[in-house]
Amino acid sequence: MSRKSSIQQKIMKVIMLTSGIVLIMTCAAFFVYEYITAREMLRRQISTMSQIVATNFTGARPFYNQKDAAEILNA
Repeated sequence: MSRKSSIQQKIMKVIMLTSGIVLIMTCAAFFVYEYITAREMLRRQISTMSQIVATNFTGARPFYNQKDAAEILNA
């Protein structure tokens, strides 16, 4: 009876260890995916904002209107 119990315990330990490793790997993959996704989204937002500022700024630049340029950059 103790040998059967020992085999059951070993199998249970292997299953638990395997499940734990899979859980840790899944969490790590999720965090890496979220990090990459957040970084890409931030890059897109900054790129979009810089394009908007550049487009708005082109109206003030040819006339060297510092007041309008400062207002656009402050916005």
